[in-house]
Amino acid sequence: MRNVLIIVSIVFIAGCSSFSDSIYNFDEALPFSSREYYRTVTERNEIGIASSESIQSEALYKEIKQELLRNGYIKDVIFLSHGEQTVLALSSGAYFQTELADNQEQIKALLSEKGLSAKIVTHPGHVRIAKNLKTHSGNRNEEWIEKWEELIGRQS
Repeated sequence: MRNVLIIVSIVFIAGCSSFSDSIYNFDEALPFSSREYYRTVTERNEIGIASSESIQSEALYKEIKQELLRNGYIKDVIFLSHGEQTVLALSSGAYFQTELADNQEQIKALLSEKGLSAKIVTHPGHVRIAKNLKTHSGNRNEEWIEKWEELIGRQS
């Protein structure tokens, strides 16, 4: 019994002692602090620069989104932009698909009043694709662009 206690205490002391290869050694200039090595590394060119034009368009998108959500029949509004093209995906609430279809002309008038030309998408499958593109908009690879072109080519 005594030998077991001695072995356990030696293992405990050896495990708790500070060696030079400890992750808690703060003398080294590591790129990450302790436990930060799980974070992903982001390149500077992936972040991009916000221009005043993009900030103004974001404010315009928020204004239009709030105005559209005031209607009881619209549940979700998604704006997607790529290049010179913009898509407005509208998801209607339960049992309100016909009201959304009937009021599309008013929505187009609102967009033209605000000086925005966008393709309006209302079909639930297309809205699902737009949500997926919005979720993965930071990673605009070939697959994303292919889905984008497929969404642009579809009729609402």
